[in-house]
Amino acid sequence: MILFTAGGICTQCFSSWQAMVHKDTLHNNLTVITERMPYVRSVAFGLWIKVGSMHEKEDQNGMAHFIEHMLFKGTQKRDTLQIAREVDTIGGQMDAFTSREYICLNLHVLDEHFERALEIMADMVLHPRFHKDDLIKERGVILEEIKMVQDTPDELAQDLFVSSLWKGHPLGRPIAGIRRTVQKINQKALIAFFRRHFRAGNMIFTAAGNLHHEKVLSLADKYLGALKKGNSRNTETLPRCNRRMVLKNNRKLQQLNICLGIPAYGQNHRDRYACHLLNAILGGTMSSRLLQKIREELGLAYSIFSFVVSHKNSGFLLVHAGTGKKTGNQVIDLIAAEMTKFKNAPVSLEELNLVKDFVKGVIFLGLESTPGRMAYLAKQEMYHGSYQTPDSLRKHIDAVTREDVLRVSTDLFSSDFLNLIVVGDLSYFRKPASISLG
Repeated sequence: MILFTAGGICTQCFSSWQAMVHKDTLHNNLTVITERMPYVRSVAFGLWIKVGSMHEKEDQNGMAHFIEHMLFKGTQKRDTLQIAREVDTIGGQMDAFTSREYICLNLHVLDEHFERALEIMADMVLHPRFHKDDLIKERGVILEEIKMVQDTPDELAQDLFVSSLWKGHPLGRPIAGIRRTVQKINQKALIAFFRRHFRAGNMIFTAAGNLHHEKVLSLADKYLGALKKGNSRNTETLPRCNRRMVLKNNRKLQQLNICLGIPAYGQNHRDRYACHLLNAILGGTMSSRLLQKIREELGLAYSIFSFVVSHKNSGFLLVHAGTGKKTGNQVIDLIAAEMTKFKNAPVSLEELNLVKDFVKGVIFLGLESTPGRMAYLAKQEMYHGSYQTPDSLRKHIDAVTREDVLRVSTDLFSSDFLNLIVVGDLSYFRKPASISLG
C-alpha cells in the first residue's frame, strides 16, 4: 500500500485539510485511490477509463462516446429502467461523460449505500449487453445530440475552434463524432473497441467521502477484480497547430458568436499556473479586462469571457464573445488589443494578487464536495502520476510573479497560430485580412 506524500510530509500532516489519501493497485492492475472525509455522510466514486475521442481512428470518431451511452442500456441482469430505478432507490446521482482523453462513469450516494452502488456500476462495466436494438435507438439519440450542438451557436463556435486549431489531428475531432461516422458504428466494432480499452490497467477507480480505504479496496476487488488485465497501449502524438479563420453564415441568428484563441500549455508544463492567472486577468473573472472593457464600458456584449483547456501535452486559451451583427469587427479588434497589452507591460501587482485569490478560491471551493475531491484524485493520477496536495497548488499559484505573466503572454499571444471563428448573420461582417497581436 502507498500512502501519498508531499515533499516528504505524510498526508496525515496536512495543515488545512487533515485528509487521508491512499493508493493501491489490485491484482489485475486496477489503480484504486481514496480520500477519507469523515465529516460528511456521502461517498462519491468514479471509474475513469483512459480512452477518449483522441484515441479513435478517423473512421471510429464518436466510438468512445457511443460506448459511454451504451453502458446505460442494460446488462445481462438489468435493463435500462432497472438501472435507473435501483440508483433512484438509494437516492444516488449517477452520471457519465466522455472527453478527448477519458471516459468517466461516476456515482454519488450516502455512505451506507456505497457497496450497493458499486455493484451496480461494476455490472454496467463488466456485463454490458450491447444489444443491436439498443444500439439502433441510441444512435438516434446521439445524432440528435449532434444536431443540438449544431443548433447552439456558442457550442458550435467552440467546436469549430477546436477542429480548426487541431485540424488533421485526433484532438480536433468532435467528441460525439460526426453524422457519417456515427451512422457506421455497428455492434461488432463497438464490442471490439470496448474489449480493447476497458481493461483494468487502463482504468483508475477513485472514491472520496466517509469511507475507509481498506474497506473500499476490498469491495473494489470483490466487484471490479474480474476486469481483464492489461491496457490499450494508446499512442499519442503532439498535435500540429494551424492558423485559420472560419466564418459560418446563419442569417436566422440575432448575434455573432466569436471565438478567438491560441495554443496554450499542457497539464505538465511549468508555466501552466502563470497561464491560468493570465487567463483570469484577460477574461476569466467578473473584473477581467475584457468584461470591463467590452461589456461594462462599451456595452458591446452581454457574454464575454475567456478560458483555458489543458490536455496532457497540449491546450488552448480561448476568448468567446456574443455581440451584435454590426459590431463583430469592433469586438475582434478590442480582444486583440487587450491581448497585445499583456506583451507591452507587466500586469499590476494588484491585478495579479486579485486573480491569485480568485483562482485559489475556485480550486478550494470545488474541493469542498466529495465529487470534486474524487475527480481531483483521478486527474492528479492521470496527468501527474502522483498526488499534489491543494496546499501545494496554492504555493505554486502564489509563486507566480508579474515577470512570469509577461513572459508567458509574450510566448502565447502570437499571431502565428491565432484562430478566429465567427458564427451568425455575416451580412455586416468584414472578413479581416489578418489579425495582429503586436
